[in-house]
Amino acid sequence: MKSYLIVLLLLLFVSSCSDGPSKSEFEKLKSENQSLKAELEDCKYGAAKLYESANQYFKNKDFPSAKDAVDKLIQKHPSSQEATLAKSLLEKINSEIQRIANEQRLAEEKSKREKELEIARATKNMFKKYNEFTETFWYQDASSPRYVNRNGFFLEFGKSKTGSLTDLYLNIQYYAEDWLFVEFMSFTVDGTPYKYFPSKVERDHDGGKIWE
Repeated sequence: MKSYLIVLLLLLFVSSCSDGPSKSEFEKLKSENQSLKAELEDCKYGAAKLYESANQYFKNKDFPSAKDAVDKLIQKHPSSQEATLAKSLLEKINSEIQRIANEQRLAEEKSKREKELEIARATKNMFKKYNEFTETFWYQDASSPRYVNRNGFFLEFGKSKTGSLTDLYLNIQYYAEDWLFVEFMSFTVDGTPYKYFPSKVERDHDGGKIWE
């Protein structure tokens, strides 16, 4: 490889000192240049090189890269001995890719089952109600009020039919004879005061009683 490059450089140097290469010299340089390109191409994408790369990727458990190298080898050198060997290697590669995919699927299924069991255990003793429009089950503590005819301070969350969970919501309800017209709420947490401005406050009344 180096000798070809040296010859090419010398010829270019000599030709630059003269009036220019003759037609025969130009054709010779062109031929040598094509040979050098072919050598470089073989070094990079030759059958032996591609098979070696595929094997190395396989040993390193980089199966997608191994498959890519095998596909290039079979495409560029379909009748080579390395292509025959590569087809055998491809079976092993595809087997490993399938094995990994199966393991990932089983792990995801196991994780989903464990999550469902965890939710089932956590909500076993909770009050549950179903919203037909959103197809969502809503859960709250068993001690929380079922209706608006009681004062209440409780948390709730929902679970869709696909098993996904909603955010956790804080519900505060006031039931009495006189309106409060709540605009904000004050809390003290560990001695630190907080003000909360709810985005929505529902109000109604019936039979001399009101609720917010």
